[in-house]
Amino acid sequence: MKRSLLALLSGASLPALLVLAGCVGPFARVEVPPVSPQEIIIMVKGGETTANIIARIQASKTVYNLTASQFVQLSKEGIPDAVLDYMQRTHISEIAREARRDAYNDLWFTTRGWYGHPWYAQPQIVYVPARPPRPKDP
Repeated sequence: MKRSLLALLSGASLPALLVLAGCVGPFARVEVPPVSPQEIIIMVKGGETTANIIARIQASKTVYNLTASQFVQLSKEGIPDAVLDYMQRTHISEIAREARRDAYNDLWFTTRGWYGHPWYAQPQIVYVPARPPRPKDP
């Protein structure tokens, strides 16, 4: 007598299996730890390529907020310029992302009412009259 898979999993085991399958699905996120500047130095001295170092930084989504003197020190340690440029771009990109988020969440009041999140900005034409010319000195 052959039984189908659904018949075997019926009863109490089917809901438990579905709950467990939901926990470990294809959308499960794998956390990649951030890459420290010291780890980058170790990777460079170990012979890792520039593309692999940048790919690891991208995968970890690390943002570097370093000073100019720290970048100079890393350059003296032998880190390629392409990696240093990417490390600086991570901070610039994070600042731009935060600015976009803050601008989206702002509400503005104009003569036409409120606009901003969740409403979008409406372009307005503002007329500014010209100043009268100054009288000339005699």
